[in-house]
Amino acid sequence: MTLRRILAIVALAVAVAPAAVLAQQFSPFTIGADFTDLSVTRDVATAQLLRGPALGAKATVAFRRVELEGRYAEAALTPDATTSTGAEDYVDARIIARVRVIPGLSLGAGPHLRAFITPSGTARWSRVELHARVEGELIAGIAQLRVDTWYAASAESNVQGGGTGAVGGEAGMLIRIPRTPTSLLVSYSADRATFVNEGSEFVEGIRVALVLDRILSAGSGSR
Repeated sequence: MTLRRILAIVALAVAVAPAAVLAQQFSPFTIGADFTDLSVTRDVATAQLLRGPALGAKATVAFRRVELEGRYAEAALTPDATTSTGAEDYVDARIIARVRVIPGLSLGAGPHLRAFITPSGTARWSRVELHARVEGELIAGIAQLRVDTWYAASAESNVQGGGTGAVGGEAGMLIRIPRTPTSLLVSYSADRATFVNEGSEFVEGIRVALVLDRILSAGSGSR
């Protein structure tokens, strides 16, 4: 996924989100748990494919136009039958600080750490990412569209000669569960990182999350 494609996705999301419903109120605090059907494809010396379920947790705290988001996830990945690699443990952690520049559009940045752990050692990624998020309601009070894209301003790795960059995005729909303080998020995410030796690592997944988004204010249901 190139930066040009990411910008095109953001522009499309802005176009389809009704302007009248973009002026929405943000919940001050949310927490959530998620399940991701995760897939990792590496194009290095030999092609590698690993899959596995990932469990994660996320929390956000917002004040006026500023939002701080933290997410942690881990998984046990098993190799595809056609590859010769062994099983790996996956750990992923990210903290993003965002500022809502206009209703429905937020820009942010923060560190992102990722590790693949094997008996022979740990492959690590350390990034500083720039984020753009567009969101708007498709059905007022019921369903919300959310598109998040990111670009690594710096990307370092301890394998394959080091990292040269990373880019990715996530698109999904948040559906409010009536008469409860919870919502259901269904999304698809894709993340491609590149190495100095011209290899690459592609991480993608379909995520289902249960989000408590109206904890402190029953009237704040836009999340």
